[in-house]
Amino acid sequence: MSLVVSLIVPDGVVLAADSLATTMSKINVVGQVQGECTKCGEKLDPQTLEVPPIPIPASSSLFAQKIFNFKGRYGVGFWGMPAVNSQTMNSQIRRLEAILPDNMASVDEVAETMADHLFKEFKKDAGDLRGLPHDTVAFGFHVVGYASRSDTVGKLWSFRIGRDVKRESHNEFGCTVNGENQVVAKLWKKDEALPVPRPNYANFTLQDALDYAEFLIRTTREYQRFANMIPTVGGEADVALITHYAGFKWINCKPLTRMLEGA
Repeated sequence: MSLVVSLIVPDGVVLAADSLATTMSKINVVGQVQGECTKCGEKLDPQTLEVPPIPIPASSSLFAQKIFNFKGRYGVGFWGMPAVNSQTMNSQIRRLEAILPDNMASVDEVAETMADHLFKEFKKDAGDLRGLPHDTVAFGFHVVGYASRSDTVGKLWSFRIGRDVKRESHNEFGCTVNGENQVVAKLWKKDEALPVPRPNYANFTLQDALDYAEFLIRTTREYQRFANMIPTVGGEADVALITHYAGFKWINCKPLTRMLEGA
């Protein structure tokens, strides 16, 4: 599933995600069921029973790329489906980046253009979406950057793609998490019996924000390691920093990403 973390603090925006990708497969279970009449007790002929396919993990990788540099000024982080319309999110982002002008100066324009493109690709992949439940979320993503070249406080757009496009935007100091966010929600949950002070994001330095993003991913990863479950968050965290004066900068990324981007 993934965990994507975005923090807006006074001096910049931090975007981070884990690196675990799990491929799911399905098994079909078919069996013979012997019944009997509830009135006379007579044995009935065996009937074939087939249950709905059961999803199971088939393979996993600790090197999934979920954070992307977009045109050197914006960051994009994905959770959910790793590909849409037979193309990875990396391929989708690079294809979109190649056809868009370099002078896109607003994260609002980038975010809406990206959401429109990916929703169209999802519709090509999934076909008629009217049969999907309204709460279905196939994948989601964060787009972070600045609303204009003169802005000094960053902005986040969060999208959920399913039967339709759900969007939220934030341009105040704070932290947004999506994907497997249950552990983070527990950390943030208010408990009157055990009050725990919340982070003061308005006082975070850039290093505080970087450390906090990694802390949330690491804590989720380690919790799942010891829990009775199949982990959905794992591997090293990719972390990027976006500022109004220096654009997108990798803080931690995979060696292959560093080589390809010259980071």
